[in-house]
Parts: sequence; structure tokens; C-alpha cells
Amino acid sequence: MKFKDHKCKFCGAVSKVPDGTYLRQLREKHGIGLRAMAEYIGVSAPYLSNVEKGSPGNERKCTPRVRKAYEKLEKLK
Repeated sequence: MKFKDHKCKFCGAVSKVPDGTYLRQLREKHGIGLRAMAEYIGVSAPYLSNVEKGSPGNERKCTPRVRKAYEKLEKLK
């Protein structure tokens, strides 16, 4: 999985977060719609959309189950 650095605007700490663009491309490569992926993971479509877009504040909210679902897709290459 591809990651990018995310700098906290409050404390300046840097953490690795999944690259949302890569997540979206991976999902689309396998022909899976946003709503279907969200339902499979158990999150709302707007939430998943925000994770993929890298919307401020949502990058760090990429839950372990979201990461695991995309890791499974990665293995299907």
C-alpha cells in the first residue's frame, strides 16, 4: 500500500497515512463502485469518499478495516 506523510496542524507530528488517490485507483481498477466498497467495509460512502479524496481531517481516520480491505484488493493484482 502506498503511504504519504501527514503533518498534524496542531502539534506538527508527522504520520504515514494511506494515499487516497492510490486507494481510489485500486478500487476502480477492480471495477468496484464506491458504494459497494463502502458497504463491504461497513462504512458510509461519504466517509470512504473523503478518505479517498484525502479531505482534511479524514486522512488520519482511515480505520484498520478500511486498510485491510484495500490490502486485500492489492493482493488481487
